[in-house]
Amino acid sequence: MVIQDDNTSEGSRVAIDDLSWTCFGTLSAPDFSSSKFNIYPNPIKGSMLNIKTDKSTYYVIFDIIGKRLLSGIVDSNNSEIDVEKLNRGVYILRLKTDNGSFTKKIIKE
Repeated sequence: MVIQDDNTSEGSRVAIDDLSWTCFGTLSAPDFSSSKFNIYPNPIKGSMLNIKTDKSTYYVIFDIIGKRLLSGIVDSNNSEIDVEKLNRGVYILRLKTDNGSFTKKIIKE
Protein backbone atom coordinates (compact mmCIF):
# COMPACT_ATOMS: atom_id res chain seq x y z
CA MET A 1 0.00 0.00 0.00
CA VAL A 2 1.39 3.45 -0.99
CA ILE A 3 0.11 6.64 0.68
CA GLN A 4 1.18 10.23 -0.10
CA ASP A 5 0.12 12.91 2.37
CA ASP A 6 0.71 16.50 1.15
CA ASN A 7 -0.81 18.12 4.23
CA THR A 8 2.24 18.18 6.52
CA SER A 9 4.14 21.37 7.34
CA GLU A 10 7.51 19.71 6.68
CA GLY A 11 6.77 18.55 3.13
CA SER A 12 5.11 15.63 1.37
CA ARG A 13 5.07 12.43 3.39
CA VAL A 14 5.19 9.09 1.58
CA ALA A 15 4.44 5.76 3.26
CA ILE A 16 4.81 2.24 1.84
CA ASP A 17 3.59 -0.44 4.26
CA ASP A 18 5.80 0.15 7.34
CA LEU A 19 8.40 2.29 5.52
CA SER A 20 7.93 6.06 5.33
CA TRP A 21 9.97 9.19 4.51
CA THR A 22 9.43 12.91 4.06
CA CYS A 23 10.18 14.63 0.73
CA PHE A 24 11.63 18.14 1.05
CA GLY A 25 12.16 20.74 -1.67
CA THR A 26 15.58 21.47 -3.09
CA LEU A 27 18.15 23.42 -1.11
CA SER A 28 18.78 26.94 -2.30
CA ALA A 29 20.08 30.32 -1.27
CA PRO A 30 17.63 32.80 -2.79
CA ASP A 31 19.58 35.85 -1.60
CA PHE A 32 22.83 34.80 -3.31
CA SER A 33 23.36 35.58 -6.96
CA SER A 34 26.36 35.85 -9.25
CA SER A 35 24.85 39.07 -10.57
CA LYS A 36 26.03 40.78 -7.35
CA PHE A 37 29.61 40.45 -8.62
CA ASN A 38 31.29 42.13 -11.55
CA ILE A 39 34.57 40.33 -12.31
CA TYR A 40 36.86 41.84 -14.94
CA PRO A 41 38.96 41.63 -17.04
CA ASN A 42 38.65 37.96 -17.90
CA PRO A 43 40.94 36.99 -19.53
CA ILE A 44 43.41 38.99 -17.43
CA LYS A 45 45.98 40.73 -19.63
CA GLY A 46 47.70 42.84 -16.97
CA SER A 47 48.47 42.42 -13.30
CA MET A 48 45.12 43.34 -11.71
CA LEU A 49 41.80 41.54 -11.41
CA ASN A 50 38.80 43.65 -10.34
CA ILE A 51 35.84 42.33 -8.39
CA LYS A 52 33.08 44.89 -7.91
CA THR A 53 30.77 43.93 -5.04
CA ASP A 54 28.53 45.78 -2.61
CA LYS A 55 29.53 43.75 0.48
CA SER A 56 32.65 42.28 2.03
CA THR A 57 33.59 39.14 0.07
CA TYR A 58 36.30 36.59 0.82
CA TYR A 59 38.15 35.34 -2.26
CA VAL A 60 40.50 32.44 -2.98
CA ILE A 61 42.31 31.76 -6.26
CA PHE A 62 43.28 28.13 -6.93
CA ASP A 63 45.34 26.64 -9.72
CA ILE A 64 43.69 24.01 -11.88
CA ILE A 65 44.80 21.14 -9.60
CA GLY A 66 43.37 22.83 -6.49
CA LYS A 67 46.43 24.45 -4.89
CA ARG A 68 45.49 27.66 -3.08
CA LEU A 69 47.57 30.53 -4.50
CA LEU A 70 45.98 33.80 -3.36
CA SER A 71 43.33 34.78 -0.84
CA GLY A 72 41.95 37.89 0.79
CA ILE A 73 38.92 40.13 1.06
CA VAL A 74 37.40 42.54 -1.46
CA ASP A 75 34.65 45.06 -0.81
CA SER A 76 33.25 48.26 -2.28
CA ASN A 77 36.38 50.23 -1.24
CA ASN A 78 39.02 47.61 -2.10
CA SER A 79 38.10 45.75 -5.29
CA GLU A 80 41.49 44.97 -6.89
CA ILE A 81 43.50 41.76 -6.62
CA ASP A 82 47.15 41.81 -7.62
CA VAL A 83 47.66 38.73 -9.83
CA GLU A 84 51.05 39.73 -11.23
CA LYS A 85 52.76 36.66 -9.67
CA LEU A 86 50.39 34.24 -11.41
CA ASN A 87 51.74 32.56 -14.54
CA ARG A 88 49.75 32.40 -17.74
CA GLY A 89 47.02 29.78 -17.42
CA VAL A 90 43.60 28.83 -16.10
CA TYR A 91 42.62 29.42 -12.47
CA ILE A 92 39.57 28.98 -10.28
CA LEU A 93 38.22 32.00 -8.38
CA ARG A 94 35.97 31.28 -5.40
CA LEU A 95 34.01 34.13 -3.82
CA LYS A 96 32.33 33.60 -0.45
CA THR A 97 29.87 35.78 1.48
CA ASP A 98 27.57 35.09 4.41
CA ASN A 99 24.88 34.08 1.89
CA GLY A 100 26.88 31.47 -0.04
CA SER A 101 29.74 30.98 -2.46
CA PHE A 102 30.33 31.47 -6.17
CA THR A 103 33.02 29.84 -8.31
CA LYS A 104 34.29 31.12 -11.67
CA LYS A 105 37.04 30.12 -14.07
CA ILE A 106 39.51 32.92 -14.81
CA ILE A 107 42.29 33.02 -17.39
CA LYS A 108 45.58 34.90 -17.17
CA GLU A 109 47.19 35.68 -20.52
